[in-house]
Amino acid sequence: MKLFEIPIYYKCREKALRTKYWRSYDYNEVVGWLVLEPRLNAIRAEYWFVMQRPCENLVRKQFECRGKLFQIRIRGLENPQICDKLHRTFLDMQTNSHLSKYYFDLQAFEAIAPYVDWCSAIRFFNNTPAQSGVLNER
Repeated sequence: MKLFEIPIYYKCREKALRTKYWRSYDYNEVVGWLVLEPRLNAIRAEYWFVMQRPCENLVRKQFECRGKLFQIRIRGLENPQICDKLHRTFLDMQTNSHLSKYYFDLQAFEAIAPYVDWCSAIRFFNNTPAQSGVLNER
């Protein structure tokens, strides 16, 4: 089950400069996705990335799951704290990980995340029959 998807774009020097003034990215330049998934008392971010070498003009992209990027524990946290922790973790991953040369488009996340009831969403996803195996994961 997915809670949220965040696109990852190839970031060339020219476009990095233009993002200061306006968002000029097209969906055609997506090189990956961050997928937020519910876990028992946690939210996990897995990332999917193009199988080809990322560059500005990829055609016929094929994506593969590269596994877990991070997982945050949410036990005892309230919704604003969860939202803030996710946002800080995204920014940290974008600047201090092997994905630092790519751009995470957090625009939709920043607009919607403060209004999401993260605690209820995690409880809902973890109690559905399709997610019964998730309850045993740590």
